[in-house]
Amino acid sequence: MGNNRHSTIHPIIHFLDKIYKSLNKNNPDYHLSIFIDLKKAFDTCDTGILLSKLEHYGFRGKSNEWFKNYLTGRQQFTCIKGIKSNKREMTCGVPQGSILGPLLFILLINDLPNASSFFTLIFADDTLLQFSGTDLHKLYNLANSELNKISDWFKANKLTLNASKTKYILFRDKSTLVDFKQHDLKIENTSIERIGTSCKEKYFKYVGIRIDEFLTWEFHKKYVKGKLSSAVFALAQTRNLLSSKIKLTIYNSLFRSHLEYCIHTWGLSGGKELKGIEILQKKAMRYIENTHSRAHTNVLFYKYKTLMVKDLIDYNICNFMQKCTHNTAPSSFQNLFIKNRNFDRSLSYNLKLVRKTSLRLFPTLVFPRVWNALTLESKRSESLALFKKNILSDNLEKYNVPCSIQSCKSCS
Repeated sequence: MGNNRHSTIHPIIHFLDKIYKSLNKNNPDYHLSIFIDLKKAFDTCDTGILLSKLEHYGFRGKSNEWFKNYLTGRQQFTCIKGIKSNKREMTCGVPQGSILGPLLFILLINDLPNASSFFTLIFADDTLLQFSGTDLHKLYNLANSELNKISDWFKANKLTLNASKTKYILFRDKSTLVDFKQHDLKIENTSIERIGTSCKEKYFKYVGIRIDEFLTWEFHKKYVKGKLSSAVFALAQTRNLLSSKIKLTIYNSLFRSHLEYCIHTWGLSGGKELKGIEILQKKAMRYIENTHSRAHTNVLFYKYKTLMVKDLIDYNICNFMQKCTHNTAPSSFQNLFIKNRNFDRSLSYNLKLVRKTSLRLFPTLVFPRVWNALTLESKRSESLALFKKNILSDNLEKYNVPCSIQSCKSCS
């Protein structure tokens, strides 16, 4: 069950860790990830079943009556061109747009992992099933058998699977050839569509991140780059109209929000697209300052207290590892990273052995390495707010150096 310390980065890290463990073997496993789609998930929650589960979790007596009062007796109507339909009482569903809605839905499906042998990740109505094995034929057979159990659980809980929108990806070594015509995944007698380079759909969007079968992250980086280009265009159009302070607000809302979202996963892959993102970020800084297009940007990043892309990746990794180290991250991360024997003195983690260079950029490997590079004083900081402030300050100081470019437009 989730708690208020969870965010969308957490299922992504667990998802990637499972794939890493499958592939980082002398004889690598095939790894299946099945992305379940539910029809109108929040609207079809059965009130009776939800209330009985709330009672099982300890919401009894008056508290259960309160939830019953909250969930029942609601009415709805349709309005088209000013003409209203009759009111009808709602017999199922949890209120959308509310704080309680997602939490109640999670409580309803919280026992789904007990229904099968799949490793199950649940984040609101995003449900991911993972399974791995060395024998591909056995893997598909076992997955189909477990999917029957998953289907039965949804039927028993009066939730409707959208089989046509449920997808799967088979993660494997790039050199491994697979004849997919011999293998088929089914749920409720409907074949599940595969996502892959040779398929109709090349990627799947999971908690807002575009994932492809070889985890190149190219589709997500292209998406982010497109969003950032639009933000840069907005800054370019207002460069002579608005103050730098207002343009910085535009940068934070239209540029940084897309750039920073889960950047410590997809940003690790580097490549041409990430280089393009770095160039766009420098353009954005120049538009905020309204300076020359060839002016160097280090001084601008320092002035506006903004981290460059690569430092932003490390900054987010360090913030995540600080929570793991000082036990403020969700309990599911307690054993993800292995502590050194002298952990109490060094607060460092063991660096795991990677058998293939293609796996070297997985969070399981990169996160401890970035954390270990910090000073002991930084790692000892138990206050996340103070830790963030110090790490940000240390990174910004790297930009505050004399410019070596003659007649630089930023420094002159």
